[in-house]
Amino acid sequence: MEITGSYTVSQDISTVISLSSDMTKIAPCLKGVTQVEKLTPENLIGRIKVSVGIIKGTFDLNATVKKLSEDSIELMLKLKGTLGTAEGVIVVKASNLQGKTQLTWKGDVELKGLAANIGKSLVEQVSNSLVEEIYKCLFR
Repeated sequence: MEITGSYTVSQDISTVISLSSDMTKIAPCLKGVTQVEKLTPENLIGRIKVSVGIIKGTFDLNATVKKLSEDSIELMLKLKGTLGTAEGVIVVKASNLQGKTQLTWKGDVELKGLAANIGKSLVEQVSNSLVEEIYKCLFR
């Protein structure tokens, strides 16, 4: 399943990429994280509670920065839990937009279990909501 979205912030591209690729900065912005087992700038391993409408679940989370450049980040995400599994790669690109930075993400995520039956629009809505919460937190 493809997940896409965008978000605009007022900071410059280098600041945005630096903060957006550091798991130690992202972790406190993730609502629902109940446990952190490992936290480095490149990797976050822990547990997170997620809800999609009335369906709620807890997942083991493994998020890793795989590639990093001046204007893009490639993240590998793995979630395994009560609603099934999700695994995929998300690429975040930053571009200058009239003195601001626009972040655009595109991910290819494979869902299994109940998560696969929930529907693309709900999964995309939850994913985009999580990403927007992270960026609002990082760049307030």
